[in-house]
Amino acid sequence: MREIVAVLFAVLVAGCGTGFSEGAPSSMSGSSGPSSYSQPSSPSEPGLPGNRQTTGNLVVRPDVLTIPFRLRAQGPDLARSLAALEAKATEIGNRVKGATGGSTTVRTTGFSVAPTSSGKSKSDDRAALVDGCVEVPLPAALDYWGRARLVVALSETTRPSLYRASAHDDEPEVDASFDAPHAGVKDPEAFRTELIKVWVKRARGLAAAAQTDAAPLSLVDCAPPAEITQDPISLEEVGLSMRFACRLDTVGGPAPPGRGATANVR
Repeated sequence: MREIVAVLFAVLVAGCGTGFSEGAPSSMSGSSGPSSYSQPSSPSEPGLPGNRQTTGNLVVRPDVLTIPFRLRAQGPDLARSLAALEAKATEIGNRVKGATGGSTTVRTTGFSVAPTSSGKSKSDDRAALVDGCVEVPLPAALDYWGRARLVVALSETTRPSLYRASAHDDEPEVDASFDAPHAGVKDPEAFRTELIKVWVKRARGLAAAAQTDAAPLSLVDCAPPAEITQDPISLEEVGLSMRFACRLDTVGGPAPPGRGATANVR
């Protein structure tokens, strides 16, 4: 019996817990620590994507597009570099708003100062770096092709070449890089109750399959649920996940022989 219970717990962890576990952060939010500038990654090979597996235990329709960006200004005067970064962040917001015709939010999340390593730069030059993201709402009434057109507009207005500036007259050199737009949920906390209900239903199903009449199983030692994570799937779907930590065990008396084994349910 102990082996059977252990196998059933493993099934739940694989089929339920993994979907709720925290994964790598969705680039749906920018870094809050020191920034580091990187060149945009090479675009993937064009073509139709393969079959995409949905992840997460709750799949919902996204309501926001997010475009992470990085800005770097390099010159001898850090005050001028900071002013140049602020102007470029404002320019990004204005260009995106003009291209999409809707509300746009620009969030700057990280800032740092770093020495330059380029052989062409002066010894006293330093680089100021900013991380951030642009958020554009996805109206519920917008169909798939309307959302695709919005992505095209965002891609056109977030080309790095639009925001690069060469050093001149003591003004800093400015570089920019952008990640591809991705869809997400603006307020994932609105789905916390539904996520909990989905998990509880699955956990109870496992308990019903693993228990006996003489030794019913219950959820015990449950820790508070973690933050909700998001996994973009498409323009029409985003997977929401949340980590849980509980045990299934007998309650209200000593466990019969062979039923002392417990396992964490995550």
